[in-house]
Amino acid sequence: MSYEGFSWKEVEQIRASSGNLVPTAYVVTTSLPSDNKAGEIILTKFLALLGTFFKNIIVLISSENLSFSNLPDWIQLIKIDSHERQAVNFVQKIINNINSQLTMCRVMRSFELNNMPVFFWNAGLLVMPNLYSRIKKASNVYFFFGKCSVAPRIKYAGFKGYLLSFLINLIEIINLHFAKYIAIENYSLLKTNNFSPRLIRKLIEISLYVDVNVFNNQVPNSDRNIDVTYLGRLGPEKGIDKMIKAIELLDFANNKIKFTIIGSGFLKESVNRIIDKIKWVSFYDWMEYEQLPAILNKSKLLLIPSTIEGLPNVLIEAMACGTIPLATCVGGIPGVVTHNKTGFLLKDNSPEIICNGIISALNCSNLTEISERATAFIYDNYSFDAAT
Repeated sequence: MSYEGFSWKEVEQIRASSGNLVPTAYVVTTSLPSDNKAGEIILTKFLALLGTFFKNIIVLISSENLSFSNLPDWIQLIKIDSHERQAVNFVQKIINNINSQLTMCRVMRSFELNNMPVFFWNAGLLVMPNLYSRIKKASNVYFFFGKCSVAPRIKYAGFKGYLLSFLINLIEIINLHFAKYIAIENYSLLKTNNFSPRLIRKLIEISLYVDVNVFNNQVPNSDRNIDVTYLGRLGPEKGIDKMIKAIELLDFANNKIKFTIIGSGFLKESVNRIIDKIKWVSFYDWMEYEQLPAILNKSKLLLIPSTIEGLPNVLIEAMACGTIPLATCVGGIPGVVTHNKTGFLLKDNSPEIICNGIISALNCSNLTEISERATAFIYDNYSFDAAT
């Protein structure tokens, strides 16, 4: 996915009318995998939100797969070449990551950090810059999007998965304890993650937002011709293998539900191989971001079968369009989705539960009311004005 149509007009209007912008904020972040361009969209939105409070924003970012464009002149990008994802083996990957963090620290030496806000965004492994910012007495804000130490155990079998998980968990603990503030997207993350009382005192809520001028409810849910849509990265932590088995169960039971999958990633070939045999499932590995509102307005349900999550951007975009979420009760999802009111929650992501959840949701008699409540909830809580 790509996103060229982001409008800065609303932000510029707020900036022009404000006479009290704070001089500078710093954002430290890593680049995202090539199959996770949606992350750049979320970061762009965050920068827009910061732009309503700060006169200048300096973004320190590793430059792999970077495709930002049309940024206003008050945002300065400083790119670090890390080549981490191009590493040929695990050891080289670690070395490249360490070198990237050391380079970031060297660049940060030129920043005036004393009492200045430094936002660590998508920065799960950036322990050195985080520690450096605290040594320089910065007011560092570490974003917690859910435990990133879980994913390696899902992706890699055996000792490698457990070793990676242990190391990442250790780094995450260090980052949380050295941060001055811990930003979470909504407080339901407290239910699915164990925070000590010391860490809870650091928590602040900085939520996502959705452009409701672009993502809005245009088609009554009952008039839509796609029953279920999955939209996101095809990674193991997203529950893709469970979703595919659920589709096979639906097919075996002769439930010809119109299903659309949009995404790319680690499990793309597995998805392709299986659903190629099932004619009522459509698969797209690429779609421009500007096309998503139209797709969501054709979809009755958005399926999110993830094992781990923060608060998915696509969730609030879908709800703004009146697409009803059918999602696992993980991360920040239960803070947005109330079962049978603004969507449906799955007790787990086993294939049987997903299969039965789809059938039950589509047979619900009040989908129109749930769709309208979902849209109203997003307008009230996750519009740009609400986030500001």
